[in-house]
Amino acid sequence: LYDSVVLNFELGIKQALDYLRSTGHTRIGYIGPKQLSDETQRMVLEPRRRYYEHYMREAGLFEQNLIFETPMRNQVAVEHELQLRLSAIDGDKRPTAMITVNEETAIGAIHALRSLHLKIPEDISIVSFNDTVMSSVVEPALTSISPHLDYMAATAVQLVHQRASTPAHQPERHFPQKIVIPPALVVRNSTGSYIEA
Repeated sequence: LYDSVVLNFELGIKQALDYLRSTGHTRIGYIGPKQLSDETQRMVLEPRRRYYEHYMREAGLFEQNLIFETPMRNQVAVEHELQLRLSAIDGDKRPTAMITVNEETAIGAIHALRSLHLKIPEDISIVSFNDTVMSSVVEPALTSISPHLDYMAATAVQLVHQRASTPAHQPERHFPQKIVIPPALVVRNSTGSYIEA
């Protein structure tokens, strides 16, 4: 019914996992919610998690215990969940890298790892989603999947203009359009190579 500009989450997850695997990581975890409500308010499997699970299963690397279920935007809950779960996992069973659903989750993960005296990226690498200004100002700066937010916003404005109807402007089209934006991986200091001891 409506115009939309959306991110290709599947490609973003693939870019993150391909990159982490190219740097030696195979025990790659995921932090985020299991479900969220879609545009019709139905509960659906969160797309980043769905694509993470699919990729890891296809690669023969999926481990249920490497999924850390946390709320979407609650750093304190993320920190608490990770502290509990990681402190109960033997060092050689811990993930060596984690993908987070967004930057807020990544920041909660950083706090939890530091409280457990784990270093980023030496002990665990972190990749986040969204690549807003937070990604570059947090310490260490976050490797992140960029949705090209400025371009998404500019594209949304173009779509509105094409369908706008005013006395001076007739709509250029009368049908809805969906534009899928390919993300890009921006590598920063929160990721590093993993070398098996």
